[in-house]
Amino acid sequence: MALSKVKEFGFDTVACTSTGNLANSVSAQAAIAKLKSYIFIPANLETGKIVASLVYKPRVIAVEGNYDQVNRLCTEISQKYKWAFVNINLRPYYAEGVWAESVSDEEVVETIKLLASTKGIFTETARGVTLGVAKKLIEQGIISKDESIVICITGNGLKTQEVVLDKLGEIVKIKPNLSSFEEKLSLEVENVYQS
Repeated sequence: MALSKVKEFGFDTVACTSTGNLANSVSAQAAIAKLKSYIFIPANLETGKIVASLVYKPRVIAVEGNYDQVNRLCTEISQKYKWAFVNINLRPYYAEGVWAESVSDEEVVETIKLLASTKGIFTETARGVTLGVAKKLIEQGIISKDESIVICITGNGLKTQEVVLDKLGEIVKIKPNLSSFEEKLSLEVENVYQS
């Protein structure tokens, strides 16, 4: 939503203050829209959260300070330069996408598992919320089951794997021989063979 407004308002540069997901989204969408992009992050942000932005070639600015200090600096920059800051001077449009319903932690985990098992995508918790809310809105009839929609899944599940770790299937340990395999998995193998 915000990136659509960036183009509508005639900005050629988009920016944001972020500690991960927003930076990734803005970087990706700016690349598609062929806009210059600046991502402002706290200097101590983990590398894994930065790489997913860097791949889209934004200008990443690491500020020696906490998120609030980065945000204050960006507010000053937005007042001096004609840049579209998604979460500052375009905040009303950024909030348009926020993301209309809520989901519980359990629903988030179930949605993460659903996306992984049906689409082969392992996402992190924030995108589990996005998909979980979309699922609820479809179930409530707010979004038609026949309607085509796009859901942006921008965060990788490796960032928050501890959330699902104890809610997944168990690992079966066997010895390196066929009899151990058949002993541990005899019923399972028999059912697969018969079907």
